[in-house]
Amino acid sequence: MTLREIEDKANKVLQQSGQIEAPISALKCAERLRVIVKFAKMDEQDENIMGMFFYKDKKPFIVVNTKFEAKKDFIIAHELGHFLLHSKNSSFFIDKGQMLFLRCSDKMTEDDIREREANQFASALLVPNWLLEKEALLVPETKMYDTTQYLSVKFNVDPITMGIKLSCLGLIDFGLSASLQM
Repeated sequence: MTLREIEDKANKVLQQSGQIEAPISALKCAERLRVIVKFAKMDEQDENIMGMFFYKDKKPFIVVNTKFEAKKDFIIAHELGHFLLHSKNSSFFIDKGQMLFLRCSDKMTEDDIREREANQFASALLVPNWLLEKEALLVPETKMYDTTQYLSVKFNVDPITMGIKLSCLGLIDFGLSASLQM
């Protein structure tokens, strides 16, 4: 699946949920899609599992590990990616927090590809390009020195995710400098 197709699916979910301002609520998107979201403390052997998606009695469920509640929006959005992009082929996904945004190689497994696509969906859902471009123009002049940090707070995502998005859109040079390139 192309990044454009993934972004289109994320934008459709945003349109359905009526969310047009940052921060985007992944929980609201899940509710709109009738996906049940639960928070649970995992057993010691499963404590590194961030989230999972599965069907129970033909109903879609997402479970978020309470240990990672601070990242709940990204985890829910990631699991929604599995629901919308991959649940026709598999009905159970467990995620341990792999960062597969930019990784591309001939050695990527089908699981790696699905994880990367779910990460791309989460990023597109929580930080849609059209909204990021709008908000980037509104960064106060006093915050221009740290655009990535300012916008990551505005969108309620971690600075690495925001930096990747800004860099991919050509709005910053994701190196030592994080000033806008407009």
